[in-house]
Amino acid sequence: LSVGTPGIPGGAIASFAALATMAGLPAGVMGVYISINTLCDMGATCVNVIGDMAGCVVLKKKIKLED
Repeated sequence: LSVGTPGIPGGAIASFAALATMAGLPAGVMGVYISINTLCDMGATCVNVIGDMAGCVVLKKKIKLED
């Protein structure tokens, strides 16, 4: 379930819905999960963007690109 989740905005919600159904969890769990996942997703996106920018800076210095 987790392979396609990172590239799709909100993909974790669909994955969790499938997993919750297989595990036999009640439907009310989805509301709690969605509220928590939204905050966690914002943090993960922020860290991802900062990592991408840091990688670009390192690569620029490594191959000595000019502005």
